[in-house]
Amino acid sequence: MSVIDTLNHSVVAYDPKASKPFTGQRLSKVTYKTVTDKESPMYGIKRDSKCVSLPIFKNEEVIAQSQALAPYVIEYLQTVQDKIVRERIDAGASSISMEEISIAGCIEYLDSNNESGRLTKESVASWFQENIADALTVTLADKLGVSETPTDAESNKIIAVVEAFKGKISSLAGGKTAYEPKICKSLINALELAPAGDVLATRFTARLNKMINEHKNDDELLNLL
Repeated sequence: MSVIDTLNHSVVAYDPKASKPFTGQRLSKVTYKTVTDKESPMYGIKRDSKCVSLPIFKNEEVIAQSQALAPYVIEYLQTVQDKIVRERIDAGASSISMEEISIAGCIEYLDSNNESGRLTKESVASWFQENIADALTVTLADKLGVSETPTDAESNKIIAVVEAFKGKISSLAGGKTAYEPKICKSLINALELAPAGDVLATRFTARLNKMINEHKNDDELLNLL
């Protein structure tokens, strides 16, 4: 990638093995296949793939435009409701509960299916780095009793632990990720270090609490046998 320009973002050739976004940004890719339509003037041609590094929208930016975005969000949520309804009817349902097609129900559906595609491991990792990594580093250093001038070994240990937290929280971008209660609780503690009211931290915390509750319910069921 070229030098960051805050007003313009350079379009460059895309190499799946080498192209990376700038730190704190995401990579937008445009790829092409060889045109197979014989009637097309582009028949047999494969255009070169391109990419551009783009800034990631911050929660406060979206919230500031929430009123203007509301009609589009509502329209999108209605398409999610339609998908939920179709799946329920295909499964033989004779009625649809309000809980299933509520906003909370739509969010749960999106979490389970990663339907919107709005989250990737890369985007969550960038969010983690910006909002949690520094605070987690300080917290870990305090808990481990690391001095103000840590040794290389101490620094490497903290870096490794922070990276482990980042990896596990980034995996929450996938709808099928599941963790044991002990790990869930540790991740929730890390998410509490995010800025107050952070939407993504709140969402992941709710999902981790749900994992804990589901595991508890499974244990109670097994205890009945």
